[in-house]
Formats: sequence, structure tokens, C-alpha cells
Amino acid sequence: MNKEIKLGIFISLILSSFLVLLFYVGNFSLGKFYKFNVLFDDINGLTKGAPIRMNGIEIGKVIDMELRENKVVLILKIQDKIKIHKNVNFRISSTGIVGTKFLEIYKKDQNFSQEFIKKGDILLGDYTPSINDVMEKFNTFFDNLSGNGDFESSEIAKILKNIRLISEKLNLALGDDEKDIKEIIKNIKDFSKFLGQFSDKDKKNISSILESLKNASQKIDILITTLNSDKGTIGTLVNDDETATKVKEAINSIKDVGNDLKNLTHRVKNIEIFWHADYTYNMDDDLGRMGAGIVIQTSPNKRYILKGANFDFDTDDKYDKGDQRYNSITALVEKDFNDYFSLHAGLINSGGGLGSRLKKGQFAIETDLYSSKRFSKDYEKILWINANLIYSPLRWASIKAGISDILERQDFTLGLDVNIKDEDISYLFGLIGLAKL
Repeated sequence: MNKEIKLGIFISLILSSFLVLLFYVGNFSLGKFYKFNVLFDDINGLTKGAPIRMNGIEIGKVIDMELRENKVVLILKIQDKIKIHKNVNFRISSTGIVGTKFLEIYKKDQNFSQEFIKKGDILLGDYTPSINDVMEKFNTFFDNLSGNGDFESSEIAKILKNIRLISEKLNLALGDDEKDIKEIIKNIKDFSKFLGQFSDKDKKNISSILESLKNASQKIDILITTLNSDKGTIGTLVNDDETATKVKEAINSIKDVGNDLKNLTHRVKNIEIFWHADYTYNMDDDLGRMGAGIVIQTSPNKRYILKGANFDFDTDDKYDKGDQRYNSITALVEKDFNDYFSLHAGLINSGGGLGSRLKKGQFAIETDLYSSKRFSKDYEKILWINANLIYSPLRWASIKAGISDILERQDFTLGLDVNIKDEDISYLFGLIGLAKL
């Protein structure tokens, strides 16, 4: 098998893997669906692509909409495995007052049709009042209150009339039960006389309680007088302006140190250190190239990579037979923008460059572009591009296969990356940060 055929196979594999990852990342689906239509008078801000939910679960999307004879026709796409009874109801809902609009499928009663919705059916959606309808009702309500509307026949007028009748009946009831009211007043007077019939012992107990309250009040007065004077520690703190200012400054300093310590502790907790080692075998050059270094993870989505590659300290040559530099340096900053995509930039094999990684689960596609000189062309500066398909069966180990120098040599490579976490070095970085305080 010649190099061109192998290159074609590998590029096809890379493209296939890229498309598979893209489908996962983009949340595409290759499942089966069926389509049907629902008619509405007004869709109240529902947009194309809006989700369709039944019992709170998303089962499809609104894929298109059109105006037909003063009706809005929504074209729905539902997962083929979801069977929906034909007598369900459709309404436009939202996640909140100003939340995302979605189409809701629900059932007003528990009687289910024996027929199911099928491809091409046309059903009617429920009327959903718009904000204009609500405002119109409010306007009618206020017109009635101000006398601009048909107030006498309104429900508000009926309610006010009922309240007036109830008030009149209450007045009549009080007149009929005058004797009962006099009896209640007499009972209140009798209870007042009862309160005056305490024994001498009870009166002494009450006097004792009042005396205790008086003494407590006097002690509180003395405490307040002391605080208002300059005598004593508390009085000085409260009344002396210079002392109070110093106390406030001390408290603010303690607060600042506490905030610094809190921020530093948060950052130190996120630092992780990994020892890195890799081995890459170039099948066309018949060369194995080793690399090693350190990865400093400063946050869950950002890391610094420093490593050497293609080690050979016994040669005086700068480049090997594959035009790759001996003892090259890679120093990168890498940032994850989400769970699927990351970028890195800096030095790659002693040349300025950048790269990207598209990942899903244990699989990833990684590309690197960097500037490099070529020994076989009198040190001409060229663009070097590598592409690798990576499989990570373990968190600390990855297997990779790829093409090195795509624009020129198209060499096939196989490799292994290992990253071992070092808790002691991470702890040391934390102590260095604390020492700076």
C-alpha cells in the first residue's frame, strides 16, 4: 500500500470522526420523525425551532411556520417513537412571564382517543390570549370604574350593591339585638371589678415585680451614662474619634487580609500539577521521538504546558532525518471554551504556533499549526501542520494516531501520552502562594 492510499484512508477516517463528533457536539439526531400541522389564530411570539413538550419532556421541535387564510400553520416534527392521542390539546406556553416560548401538548380530560396523530394530520390549537387582549380587559375595567363604560350593568356595580345591602342589614341587626350589646358591656364592667379584688399577697407580689423592673431600668441608665462618658475602655472606644478611627482601620485591614486569603485559597484549591511524558513513532522516518514536561492546571478550563521533545543529547545535529528539530521546546497556554472545544497557543516544537482540540467523551481530534525551519531545504521557514485522532481510555493515558507535516511529508505516526498528577507539587504551589501574604 503506497503513501497516497494510506493518506487517503487516514484523511477519510479523520473526516468521519470529525463528523461524528460534530453531530454529538451540535446535538444533531439521525432518528426517525413524523410531521403534522397545528393551526393557531395567534402564536404570541413563538419562533421557528421552538421546542415541543409533553408532560415537561421535550419530544420535538417546530420546524416551520406559515400564514394561511388568517391562520398560522405550525409544522411540527415529533420523534417517531412518541405516539400522541388525536384528542390532545395544543397551547403556547413559556418558562416564565418573559421566558422562552414553547409549544405544549396536554390533555384537558382523562378521555383518550383510540386514534393517534399520524404524518400529515392538521389539528387545531387552543386560543392563547395575547398581551393586547389582557390590556384591553384592563382598559374596560378602568372605564367602568371611571364611569366611561356601561357601569350600572357591570359586575363591579353588582358587587357594590351587595355590599350596601349587607351594611344595611348589619345596622338593623344591631338595633334588634340592643339588649345583647348592653349585656356584653355589663360583663366587661364585672370583669374590671374582679381585677380589683386581688389579695394583699398578690399585691405584694406585683409590687415586688415592679420594684425589680425599676432597679433594672436604673442599671441600664448607669450603663448608658458610662458609655456616653470618656471613662473606661468601652466609653473610650465609643466616644474618642481617634481611637474609633484606628479600630475601624484595623477591622478593615483584617477584612482585606481575609478576602485576600479567601481568594488565594480558592485559586490554590484549583491548581493541579501533572508530569507529562509522550512517545511518538514515525512510521515513514522509522524513528521514535520522546518528550517530557509539566502541565500546570490553574483552573478547570485553563492550563500551562511546558515540555521538551525529540530528545537526543549525544548528537551535534540540530535536525533529524525527518526535518524535526532535536531537543525542541513546547510552551503553551491552553483554554477550554466549553466541554467540547479548546484552543492552545505559544511555542510548538520551538516555533510559534497554535492548535485546537474538538472532543467528545473519550475521543478527540487535535490539530497543530506552527512555523518551523526545514534542514533539507537550507533551513527554509515553512508552515508545519499535524493532525491526530486521540482515544483516552484512562484519564491519565491517551493513544493517538495521526499525520505529521501534512503539507509536505505526510508521515504516519502512532503515539502514547501519559499525565501523572503530583499532589505534593500542587501543595507546594499553594504554600508559595500563602507565603506571599
